[in-house]
Amino acid sequence: MLIEYFKPSFSLNKIIKTYYLIEGDFGNRTQDTFYADGCIEIVFNLDVQFYRKNVKEEWAKVIGQIVKPLEVEAKGKGKSFGIWFYPQGFSMLSGIPANELTEVAIPLDKIFDRYFVDFVGELLMNNKIIYLIRALNNFFEGILDNKKLNFKDIVAQQAIIKSYSSENWNLDELASDLNISNRYLQKIFLEKVGLRPKQYQRILRFQRALSQINMNSKNSLTLTAYDINYYDQSHFIREFKGFTGLVPSKFNSDNHHINRLFLIS
Repeated sequence: MLIEYFKPSFSLNKIIKTYYLIEGDFGNRTQDTFYADGCIEIVFNLDVQFYRKNVKEEWAKVIGQIVKPLEVEAKGKGKSFGIWFYPQGFSMLSGIPANELTEVAIPLDKIFDRYFVDFVGELLMNNKIIYLIRALNNFFEGILDNKKLNFKDIVAQQAIIKSYSSENWNLDELASDLNISNRYLQKIFLEKVGLRPKQYQRILRFQRALSQINMNSKNSLTLTAYDINYYDQSHFIREFKGFTGLVPSKFNSDNHHINRLFLIS
């Protein structure tokens, strides 16, 4: 199973984290578990079927924020193409409150025109990936050109940019800088990101821990907890288990045939 990443255009690089293409054989049954990463995705699957709680998902879908461990099953040999948005990116482009998508997958044609969905499918089927990337860049840039960003969009984007640039970003300071109340900032964050700010901060820290364990599995839990700014080892273990259902010492990316492709350091 192989994955390839493609950068978005410059004007989209604060909205879309990456495009990606996975090609492989999932066989008759490949099970895996996905964890919270703070982002929303659009995914197109060709000749591969994905199931969530034994229910087959649409081939083109929007996957909202994941909070609890999400067990999935994949079948078939084919390809999956994804658009991995920054936390605020999907809501900014679609205008849909992100909290309405949390923990669910929505058929894409309920949000974007069916022509757009079929157009992407046709390009994937004919393996015109570079052309597809250009077309998607043009499509999303067109939305931005015709959309006047509102105050909530701007606030959410500034909050997310700050969260990626500083591990210890402070909600009170950000609210003060924006001249709004902490309560209103939290309301905007939930609507535009799909998570509450403190929940999002916990996910960011968990993802840093997950990446560090994946790269340095021999590190002690105490050292990892210290590096990621958990209070102590027991706090780290409790948080990690809350997001994965596993204690850190039992986590092994080799057991995650699909999810390990997304463990980007």
